[in-house]
Amino acid sequence: MSRPPKTDLPDELKKVLQTIGLNLREVREDRGFTQLELSEKSGVSITTLNEIESKRHRDIRISTLVCLSESLKISVIELFLVSDLNISSSDRDQLLQASQVLQRLSRKISK
Repeated sequence: MSRPPKTDLPDELKKVLQTIGLNLREVREDRGFTQLELSEKSGVSITTLNEIESKRHRDIRISTLVCLSESLKISVIELFLVSDLNISSSDRDQLLQASQVLQRLSRKISK
């Protein structure tokens, strides 16, 4: 049985939780997983997964986010990112990798 959503959360936290839910759903769908498949792969209950994705306001354990992100082969940080760009997660992954390469190059140049 699912827990009732929390109603006393600060607005900023609600926005963060909504962002996590939207990002999780987007990446999961881009990877071709159903909620049941991701639940089985990550060990996170389907109820918890559904509550996160449906933007019900509840606390999310860091360990839950780690299990989900590892199963989706993304960093936990990506679940928190807010973007106004409508790009696929594979394109986002490539952009993230490119930005990491640019950061490394920038550090080498500035030495």
